[in-house]
Amino acid sequence: MIPEPTPSDRSLIARLGVALIALLAVSLAAPGLAEAIPKYQPTGYWLTVGDEDGNPPRSIIQITKDANGKLMGRIVKLFRQQGEKLEPMCDECDEGYKEANIKGKPALGLVVMWDVEYDEDEEWDDGEILDPANGKTYSVKLEVQKGGQKMEVRGYLGVSLLGRTQTWYRTGKPTGPDHQVIEKGKSWKDLRTAP
Repeated sequence: MIPEPTPSDRSLIARLGVALIALLAVSLAAPGLAEAIPKYQPTGYWLTVGDEDGNPPRSIIQITKDANGKLMGRIVKLFRQQGEKLEPMCDECDEGYKEANIKGKPALGLVVMWDVEYDEDEEWDDGEILDPANGKTYSVKLEVQKGGQKMEVRGYLGVSLLGRTQTWYRTGKPTGPDHQVIEKGKSWKDLRTAP
C-alpha cells in the first residue's frame, strides 16, 4: 500500500509539475525562435547596378544597424559613366526624407535607406528608401538570396505589387577614390570585390 503524501511531498510534486510544463513549453517554442532569426543578414557592403545600358555599376551602399537595431543604408562609393557629373547632388530631394534640408547635398555619404527591420512575417521591411535621382522615397523590402551574396531590393508605393525591384550584389569594403569613372561597356562584375 502506498502511503499518503505529506504536505511537503505535495508541494514538491506541484513544483516538479510546473517545471515540467515550463520545460515542455520552452522546447515547443524553441524551433519557432530559431526560425525567427534570418539565415543571411543584409548588413555589409552592396554593389548597386543600373536598370539600363547593360546594368552599369552605380554605387556601393553600406548597410548597418542604427541605434535602435534597425537597418540603414548609406552611399559610400559612386561609379560614374563617362560624361556624367563626377560628384552628383541630390537636387530633387526635398520632401519625405528622414533628414531635413538635403536638397543640393552630395549624393556620396547620403543615407538612402532607413528603419528596415526583420518582422514577424520573417521579412526585412517596414522601412523606406530614397531614389537620389528623383528625390522620391518609397517603402522598401529586402530579400537576401544566393547564400547571402545577392539581395533583391523592392521599392514600392502602398502595396509591394506596385513597385520596382533592383538586384544588389554583396561586395567587399570599397577601396580607392570615392568617385570612380567607369569605361563604357565595363560590367559591374569587373568591379565587384570579395566580401
